[in-house]
Order: sequence, then structure tokens, then C-alpha cells
Amino acid sequence: MYLIERICGICSHSHSTCFVQAVEQIAGLSVPRRALYIRMLVGELERIHSHLLWLGVAGHEIGFETLLMYTWRDREIVLDLLALLTGNRVNYAINTIGGVRRDVTPEQTQEVLKGLSTLEERTKYYISVATEETTVLKRLKNVGNLSHEDALRLGAIGPT
Repeated sequence: MYLIERICGICSHSHSTCFVQAVEQIAGLSVPRRALYIRMLVGELERIHSHLLWLGVAGHEIGFETLLMYTWRDREIVLDLLALLTGNRVNYAINTIGGVRRDVTPEQTQEVLKGLSTLEERTKYYISVATEETTVLKRLKNVGNLSHEDALRLGAIGPT
């Protein structure tokens, strides 16, 4: 488990979940529902973290540093929630064969709901930025188009 979680710092839970699920299936183990819910909660927080990270990187790549700073600020909310639930900000070590290593308390549940409420509001803002912000649209419009004629003329093959 120690090594599997360290394949990737962004998706360590995904790797360990695949591993424990494979072992559980081979061994014929059934996992308690609550453990499955906790795995799902950590997995969804990891997914939100990943999306915020890459949205920030995309903002950086188009020269929109404010988007990078905002999304990486919000990543901290997610990382703090993951640390609250698992004890770690990156390699969560929540999965174990047959279940999870920790339970979630009612107090932790309230903190998660509070954090998700903040993230939901900020996500609405990010959606409007990505779909309506003039600067973003001007930097992305007609970028990356390769006409059929140009592809033939330039000999472009495979991913370009």
C-alpha cells in the first residue's frame, strides 16, 4: 500500500482504491457500506483537488495568473479537508484491505459540508470565468485549429 499510494501525489487514493478492490475481489471479501462511503468521499475530494489543480495550470498556461492563484487557494480547502479526514494532505493512507483505516465523525462531516459549500460557490465563478470572461475567450478562440488542408500540407500525423 505504501508504494502504491506514491505512484502519483495527485491521485494516490485512486491507485490504492484499485489495488484494495482487486485484492478484495480475489479474496472474496465484502467491504462494509460505511467504508465504501468513506472511500467515495475521499475519492471525490481527490477529484475536486485534481480539477482545481489542472484548472489553475490551464490558467497559468494562457497567462491568467489570477485563475491559478484562486484555484490553488481553493485547493487548500480540499487538502485541509483531506488532512482532517485522513491525517494526510497528499498520500491519504485511508484504504486498507477490507475497509478503511479511519471513520468520519459528525464534526468532520460538518467541516466537509462547510468546505464543499464554499467550493460550490467558487466553482460557479470559475465556470462563468471559463465561459464568459472576455480575456479568457480571446486567448482561447481559434487556438489549436488545424484544417484538413494544413494537416495534409504539413504532413501532420498522430497527436499534434
